[in-house]
Amino acid sequence: MKLALAVWLAAGLAEPASDPQAPLKAAGLLTDADLQQLGAGEVVAKVLDTPDRAEVASFAAVRVRASAARFLACVRDVTCLRANEDLLQEGRFEASPSAHDLAGLSLDERDRDSLAHCEVGRCDVRLPADAIEAFRTKVDWSAGRGAAAAAELFRTTLAGLAVAYREQGNHGLVVYRDNARPASIAASTDELLQRQWAVLAGAPELLAYLRDFPQAQLDGGEDFLYWYKEKFWRKTVVNLNHVIVYPKREAGESRIYVATKQLYSTHYYESGIEVLLFASDPGAASGTLLFLSRARADIRPSGFNWLERVIIRRLVRGRLMNQFRVLRQRLESAAQP
Repeated sequence: MKLALAVWLAAGLAEPASDPQAPLKAAGLLTDADLQQLGAGEVVAKVLDTPDRAEVASFAAVRVRASAARFLACVRDVTCLRANEDLLQEGRFEASPSAHDLAGLSLDERDRDSLAHCEVGRCDVRLPADAIEAFRTKVDWSAGRGAAAAAELFRTTLAGLAVAYREQGNHGLVVYRDNARPASIAASTDELLQRQWAVLAGAPELLAYLRDFPQAQLDGGEDFLYWYKEKFWRKTVVNLNHVIVYPKREAGESRIYVATKQLYSTHYYESGIEVLLFASDPGAASGTLLFLSRARADIRPSGFNWLERVIIRRLVRGRLMNQFRVLRQRLESAAQP
């Protein structure tokens, strides 16, 4: 099994070299010990060091007994794609996003209470200035229907963010004005796109598509927008994401790339990109999952301090281990006769 993975790494992620795993090792993604763990059927999960102290980067890998077709079915299903026991609500947007696509989304009570007192530059929910002003001026918080009106405005706001992104790509992403330091999602996302993406070495066109959507073309790819609500540490978080599914076959090797770009989040991260890669074993209903995630946090200009980084490493690695155990279980249980 270790040999099969090494052959795949050589074929898919690097030009022939003395050490076919050199690019991943150089990026701090895979070690000989990691390969042994994979061969033993264990999940490899780690939080990576990064010079950007506001960035959280993580990597995971696991072997799965499932076909490429089963994996494709999973990534098209938001519940399966998230594979997280903290997932509360989720849904996909239609090709033309509207508030109707968010009918299943409720507004968390804690967020609703925060929105009732929000002002530009002082709000506990991440929003652009016009949305903060709308919650301040268009919702009668003293009325009995204040909660329902706030939830409706929240869904309408998120639908508007999805429409703007569909039409303008990264240029349509908003600037958060919830505190004294405006945060541009587009600028933060651009920083992440300039990072090292060793998992995408076999598909540079996908990285270009992430950067230049909707003007860029990706032959053979498919994409959709979706939203989800989950419990994360002390808060409930609502996210909007863009997913690109990109099957690619070269030299007899089958790979499926799944890239996810964060478009909006109520808390914690101002931008985020995830790449999930399924590399099929030739002639078998099995393969290797590789995952790389980079996100920039809503944090002070100096970034996380050492204690915060210790806590984050433990929290993120634990969630990642659980997520990929659940994902493997879902893929393999559905793959059985």
